Amino acid sequence: NGEKQPVHWRDAARDIAARLERIVEEHGPDSVASYVGTFGYNNVNAHAFMLALMDSIGSTSVYDSVTIDQPGKGIARA
Repeated sequence: NGEKQPVHWRDAARDIAARLERIVEEHGPDSVASYVGTFGYNNVNAHAFMLALMDSIGSTSVYDSVTIDQPGKGIARA
């Protein structure tokens, strides 16, 4: 019904893991992507965890502010 319900973090983690497994099974590893913005690098632990997660999934869909926002600058110079 759209109401928020409290959930234990372990249950949430299991649910998220199961959903990610289904997505990868159905659509392949690159269907799961990650993005770290400019200030995301300030949280070294979270960034390292995200990279490890993407590596374990086998996804190459890892993006950051340079891959998303900045490619046009090099293309314009060319």
